[in-house]
Amino acid sequence: MKKKSKKFLFRRIVAVLFIVLLIFGIRKVGYYFWCNNQKKDVRILLNHEMVSLINHVYVKDSILYVSQEDIKKMFDETIDYDSEDEKLITTCNKHIAVLDLNENYMLLNDVSFPMKGKLQEMNAKLYLPLSDLETVYDIEVMYSEKTNIAMIDSTNKAKKQVIALKNAKIKASKLPFAITIEKVKRGDKLESLEQNGKYQKVRTAYGNIGYIPIKHISEEEILRDDFPEDKTEIHILEGYSDITKSYNTIEKSIEKEENVLIDDFTINKDSKLEQKIDEESKNYKVYYHWTQENNLGIFGNVKIDVSDSFSDYEKRNRIINEIYYSVMKKYYRGICIDIEKIEDTDSFYRFLIEITPRFRESGLKVIVKCNSQMEQEKVKNIVDFVLL
Repeated sequence: MKKKSKKFLFRRIVAVLFIVLLIFGIRKVGYYFWCNNQKKDVRILLNHEMVSLINHVYVKDSILYVSQEDIKKMFDETIDYDSEDEKLITTCNKHIAVLDLNENYMLLNDVSFPMKGKLQEMNAKLYLPLSDLETVYDIEVMYSEKTNIAMIDSTNKAKKQVIALKNAKIKASKLPFAITIEKVKRGDKLESLEQNGKYQKVRTAYGNIGYIPIKHISEEEILRDDFPEDKTEIHILEGYSDITKSYNTIEKSIEKEENVLIDDFTINKDSKLEQKIDEESKNYKVYYHWTQENNLGIFGNVKIDVSDSFSDYEKRNRIINEIYYSVMKKYYRGICIDIEKIEDTDSFYRFLIEITPRFRESGLKVIVKCNSQMEQEKVKNIVDFVLL
């Protein structure tokens, strides 16, 4: 009976081991086929997260082409294409870019830059050469042909690195017997994502994300710190807008960035910029000196009641340039857009979308006085500050 019992136990152990090995084998084969299936299409890893794409992504001559719909989803909700002029306008933070269909250049903040790729139509959809637009969207783009993964990282987010101290395996998880997703060699550089117990979550040069024992890697090296957005509250002091008056030293809040607002600009019926204040006048020079002594910023008020001024990009851009260069000459800290009445609200929103990054690039701010025709939350998401 004892011999039979031992044989039965031995067979049970062998059977269990066989089933375990079979499960691991099936899992490994399944993972292999899943990976091969995934490699058929270009995938995008945006800030270490896989993006669910609307359209296919193409790689042509080492240029990554992404559809307008997917760019809108990832970077610019307000991206706009003018089919008549065949121009695409896209903005992000401090940048506004204009791309002409089938042209190998773009206007970036009104300066011409060559591109290796070009805006083009593929499968009845517009595609942007994302590899050429790193500066526009504040990103860095890398592509691995081996895994068919495009890695896109925001340059305003922190970046850390570790180095493999020996040949090691990158595992899919921290669990025992986890699948190996990639093997790395001693000296390979890995992007460090987070420490998790005895393991470090990393991203390899091929875009694979997994876990490696901490004992197999070097200490973290910070390559780049987080670059937070400027969310300083803008405060306008009332009662100091008349540049012909003399003012004494004032009591300022140390918690807020104090500014004064003066009425200067008007967009007239001919869509021309009119200025009330001459920066060379004695009154302005005295006033400007007083603001500097009191560490005050000056905002120029822009009154607009002619919505036809914003009907197309060329008109908007001409007005933006006129305001921008006038503001720079007078050392204003920014502008306050004062709208009395709008007939074409969509064109006005486009004006705000396009003027804000242009001003931000030079450290200038855009304020808007909202009226009842405007969606306050929508305007808040475009400009730096809203006055009610």
